[in-house]
Amino acid sequence: MLSQHSIVWEGLCASVPDGRGQRRVLQDAHGHALSGEPPSADAWVSGESEDDASDSESPLEGGILGILGPSGAGKTTLLRILAGHALPDAGRVLLDGAEYDGATAERIGYEEKLYGCLTASETLMLAARLRAVPAASRGQLVTDTLAALGLTSVAASQVGRLSGGERKRVSVATEMMHSPSLLLLDEPTSGLDANAARALLGSLRALCPRLAVALTIHQPGAKLWAQLSHCCLLAPGAQLYFGATAAAPSYFAKLGLPRPHDASVAEHLLDLAADAEPLGLPLRIAALGPATHRPPAAAARLLHASTARATAARRARAGR
Repeated sequence: MLSQHSIVWEGLCASVPDGRGQRRVLQDAHGHALSGEPPSADAWVSGESEDDASDSESPLEGGILGILGPSGAGKTTLLRILAGHALPDAGRVLLDGAEYDGATAERIGYEEKLYGCLTASETLMLAARLRAVPAASRGQLVTDTLAALGLTSVAASQVGRLSGGERKRVSVATEMMHSPSLLLLDEPTSGLDANAARALLGSLRALCPRLAVALTIHQPGAKLWAQLSHCCLLAPGAQLYFGATAAAPSYFAKLGLPRPHDASVAEHLLDLAADAEPLGLPLRIAALGPATHRPPAAAARLLHASTARATAARRARAGR
């Protein structure tokens, strides 16, 4: 049985420089991503109603977490903090119950640039060597990873000659060489056509039983949206939603902002995020009370358990 991996963050605040000093992009951001079998991606296609989806929400299922929001909302900043590449002004992040340190960062996969002159197989072999994978097991690991991501047929092709979707999958494959607990991707579907983007997310869903997956995504269509199990919706300086994608429409309907019939769910959420201040969304959310926009009870228990494990590990280190 595969062990479940988790990343949990709470109370994250972050600022970025602008022409006038510092601009707050994250304020009290919270959420989690888990490994595990994702829920069915066919719910919206099969006609399941939004109300039914909301009632059946399973907040601690595995699957892909999509981070959405307009430009300047802090999506990449959040991803960099989760990857350990940037520090928040406040808040905490726990990976598999441990606070971040050098060893923790090694268990995170974060996209790297590729060398176009290498074949897909050579790229993975190089990544395996750089990550100190034992020589005796490198070949099989590369073969298995190429197969898992549908890249066997292009294993001997130079990366620079691959399609955009294939290059994206090679990039993901390189991060699988060190068996990460968490895979973070910054707009992996950018520049891909609809079929390539859907194939990439399908490949990522297949990895979810083994690791937690979180990514930023720009204006996903209905079929891409159906591949996401959870979403984190950011507006500049405010988090508007974290939870199951299927429950998002009913959540905003309770705020008096139902989805128009001519808009997809993702389009509706991005429109709300773009107009968050004029709509008074942060105030509307606050008026509902913390239970409606904080992590659900099951996620709160996960955070508590992760904190307890981190405290125990810290005490054990101090006692040596």
